[in-house]
This record gives sequence, C-alpha cells and structure tokens, in this order.
Amino acid sequence: MQVLGLDPVTITIAICVIGVGYRILTGMAGKSWREFNPTLAMTTFMLGIITSIGLVAPVIDALPEDMDTVLQLAAVVGQIGLVMGIDSAVRKGQKTA
Repeated sequence: MQVLGLDPVTITIAICVIGVGYRILTGMAGKSWREFNPTLAMTTFMLGIITSIGLVAPVIDALPEDMDTVLQLAAVVGQIGLVMGIDSAVRKGQKTA
C-alpha cells in the first residue's frame, strides 16, 4: 500500500518527526536561547517519536487501498495535528502571532 506515493513506514516516521519537531519548536517560542537544553530537547524528541509511532502507525495501516489521494492527504495532515497537539498548536500560534 502506498500513502501519497510513500510506503507506510516512511509516511509514519515523517508524520511523527514533523509533529514532534513542531511541538518542540513551539515549546521554545518566546524563550531565550540560554534556556534551551539540548539534552532535554533530544530526550523529549526521542520519547515523542516512540510514543507517536504507536498512535500513528495503526491509523496509516488501516487506510484503505483504494483511498483517494486528497483523502490520504487529509488523513496524513490529521495525524500530524494529532501528534503536535492541535490545541497546543493553536495556542502557540496565536501567542506567536
């Protein structure tokens, strides 16, 4: 099965990296670089990836073979939103803007 032309493992990892990466970046929004702790960021990133793969992989695997590309895109974007936390993204986005 292909999702947006990629195999399910690749798209699952991409969703998780984008979602967790966005969550970490928005967590740093408005803070000085002196407060940045690379060890904590990497630990958070790794735990986030491991946890989110367990959430995303079953959903990607359950997508039907004959699903339209636009619906595949909607599913992928929805999963990215799930990983990054829609509520957190909206609040951070408003605060940043």
